[in-house]
Amino acid sequence: MSSPVVVYEDDASYCSQHLIDPLSRIVSVINLALGTSEEDVRAAFCEFGKIQHCFVPLSAPTTAIVVFSTVAEAQASTRSMDGAIADNKKIRVQRKGVAARGGLSLLLRIA
Repeated sequence: MSSPVVVYEDDASYCSQHLIDPLSRIVSVINLALGTSEEDVRAAFCEFGKIQHCFVPLSAPTTAIVVFSTVAEAQASTRSMDGAIADNKKIRVQRKGVAARGGLSLLLRIA
């Protein structure tokens, strides 16, 4: 018994987690050095604007999530910091989409 073939009009339309919301104020920072703290991330990104939330998840200590006050601040941080070298590691900085019922969307609602 075989499964039917699923055809999507747009390759990315079936998976909203891969779509970047143009109004997203959330930035993910990837490839941080082990031991990088929330304070380190705040210090590096505060020049781009007001940071509402910043955290380094225990489950992924080489990543951080930063929530800015405005979309423009998030865009500026992404343009300036993506590909930057921090602690001899090239970091990736990208804006992040939010699932409607995910934990990050809750952060945006209480901010």
